[in-house]
Amino acid sequence: MIQEDYVNLETAKLLKTKGFNEECDNAYFNGTLVDYTMFGFCIGDELLSSPTHQMTLKWLREEHECPIEILWHWDADNQQEEWYFQHHMELKPVAPVEYYDTYEEATEAAIKYCLNLIDTDSNLSYDELCEKAEKENEYD
Repeated sequence: MIQEDYVNLETAKLLKTKGFNEECDNAYFNGTLVDYTMFGFCIGDELLSSPTHQMTLKWLREEHECPIEILWHWDADNQQEEWYFQHHMELKPVAPVEYYDTYEEATEAAIKYCLNLIDTDSNLSYDELCEKAEKENEYD
């Protein structure tokens, strides 16, 4: 049976600081992933939304205009798949390329990368933050 992948606790905390406050099927309660329906919609210090990867990617795309692409290729020896992500701005990838063993690991890393671009305390627009990240992570 295929199961949904949820963001980990660290990412759930980061999502909350960036303004994520959506109802989810699961939540972290005292650090443990639990069925959200047991508690109802009540986000507080003890209950933290834990969205699926896909819900988070959609939220980043729709609320923060942060499109993410998860890709794969074979390693140099053609022995195994390697996964990576790209965040695009004006048709140019701006995220540094790092490789992951699984699609889920690449997705979690991509989500954290984009969340760290969202600066809730800055006067910079999202586009300006992306341009800043592009300059910091320039590669060919």
